[in-house]
Amino acid sequence: MIVNNEFKQLIIALKQHNKWMNASELGDLLNKNPRQIRYLVSQINNGNPIIESSSKGYKIIDGYDIDFSDYMQIPESANDRKQYIIEKIIIHHDSLDIDELREYFCISDSTFKNEIQQLRKSFEPLNIHIKTKNNKLFAIAKDRDRQLFALNVVKDELKNNSFSLDNVQRFFNKVHLDAIKQIVFGILNKYEYYIDEYSLTTYIIHLALCIENHKTGDGETTDFYKEIISNSSDVIIKIVTEVFEELSKYYSDSKFTKEDIFEASMLMTTRIIDRSTKSDNYSLEALVGKETTDLILEIIKRVNRIYSINLFDERFIYRFAVHIKNALIRARSNMIINDNQILNLKEEYPFMYHVAKYISYIINENTGIIMNTNEISYITLHVGVLIEEATLKREKLNCLVVANDYYVIGKNLCNKLSYSLSDLLTIDTLVTNIDEINKYSKHIDIILSTFKINIDTTPVIYVGPFPDANDIEKLRSSIANQLDIKKKKNLSINLKRFIRDDLFYPETDFDTTADAITNLCDDLYSKGLVLDTFKNELFEHESIAISSYNNVAIAHSLNNTDISSFVAIAINKKPITWGVNNVRLILIISLKNEDRKEFKEIFRFFTSVISNGKIFEKLHDIKSTDDLIDIIYENS
Repeated sequence: MIVNNEFKQLIIALKQHNKWMNASELGDLLNKNPRQIRYLVSQINNGNPIIESSSKGYKIIDGYDIDFSDYMQIPESANDRKQYIIEKIIIHHDSLDIDELREYFCISDSTFKNEIQQLRKSFEPLNIHIKTKNNKLFAIAKDRDRQLFALNVVKDELKNNSFSLDNVQRFFNKVHLDAIKQIVFGILNKYEYYIDEYSLTTYIIHLALCIENHKTGDGETTDFYKEIISNSSDVIIKIVTEVFEELSKYYSDSKFTKEDIFEASMLMTTRIIDRSTKSDNYSLEALVGKETTDLILEIIKRVNRIYSINLFDERFIYRFAVHIKNALIRARSNMIINDNQILNLKEEYPFMYHVAKYISYIINENTGIIMNTNEISYITLHVGVLIEEATLKREKLNCLVVANDYYVIGKNLCNKLSYSLSDLLTIDTLVTNIDEINKYSKHIDIILSTFKINIDTTPVIYVGPFPDANDIEKLRSSIANQLDIKKKKNLSINLKRFIRDDLFYPETDFDTTADAITNLCDDLYSKGLVLDTFKNELFEHESIAISSYNNVAIAHSLNNTDISSFVAIAINKKPITWGVNNVRLILIISLKNEDRKEFKEIFRFFTSVISNGKIFEKLHDIKSTDDLIDIIYENS
């Protein structure tokens, strides 16, 4: 919603009077007729309703905290206009009417053209092409490049302001996050539980928010608290009770309750449930119910489609689902959390806050519940921690450490490995018993063990209980080799999914670009793999942005209407002119929506690795798709 002065005046009038007001009363107050008032209300409520209407008139929805900074202001500076356009045409894949946009910005035609030209130049190196056609402004880019752009925005936000405890500490005045960490870590160690850094960070933040604000309901035991207790094992109840008792000693002047700590601890307890019982007999729906489960899956799907951010991380889903369920209960019980110290999140992490606002919109759309600014900040924390964790893990191995002794050898070894090899691996779990390994094998890439073990499913590397500098260097070499194997294996799996023998054309004799596209698309259509519009869509793409890269052409449509996923590969007998390049290797790409995110590594290979002349020459002589995959595997 765009907030103009008329909208503000109406909203402020309703907020100040804090009662039902009919259209005539509001019209007298704002010097407008009733019809104009009704129109303004409909415009304000478009997309995310904040004004309730009935036979009594209008009023602001109960519990809704009006914050005009949550709404879109008309961009005034060149940078604001740039950010608005980027969000619309790159992130949301929209096209904008040029006349309407210029009028909306209230700038001259020459200023508009200059700013668009500057925008075009700044994005060309990112393979994102800003285009104008038929009075429309839009962007042409591969999904991979849009995704890289979105992730780079996140990285820029995290570069100086990561979601580490040290950086999040500035949002708190009284609570010391390191002190909470030591208390929690000590109690978990006492009961021989290990919690990964992602879960621990999120848990500590929630405990800190609970302690610093200590705003609870009316003191009665809630149904949600009863549900927590009924779904928790005896050992979990003991752990959380001790966390409450220790925090009460440390923060004796705070008025948080045991119930508060249990609710904040749901994130941690679901991590424990995940490790011990979830894989056998515990489902997401059993934990949070069908409404929240369906809502979470809808959020994951739409955030990935709009922002190219993949929230489908099993550990994240469980904790985030519990948080959303708790937020829905708070909203329906009119429990407003005043966490003013985290409001700065929207200034320091604007992109992630924007993603969180979109999630709150999905929640409103599906449940009718409006998330206030503080609830949106909570969501920002969850999303931010996940994205940072995913960014750090993308090029690492998930590691399980097996040690004879937990308290002395295991903990010290984990600390040393984390310090020395953090660029290659993430220590996910520490165990002392071989029988525990199977519980975590699904999430583990490599096992480091202080004693000899035989595991068929996961690579095992022996490490001494007290490794010196030489031992660490040997480990580094072995782990780097396993990381390389993992990358190649993932690439090979993706290639085998999309590259087919019947779509491999090793000796074509095309004379032109049009000849190649026409003949290949006709064959694909005859095999029932594409719609009859596919060929025209490829030509439309070529008219807007030529799809050749150095010595390779990678043709695909701009629409999301593909009915099958494949890569058709043609090796022409002679080079043909494709835009400004001469190509012999021709790829025709078709991707269903659900496969687009998985295809980025194949794009990466065909646009970078084969620019190597020696590798490219080998591709000219391949006779089968197996030969192609072998070359890719050997040289990736």
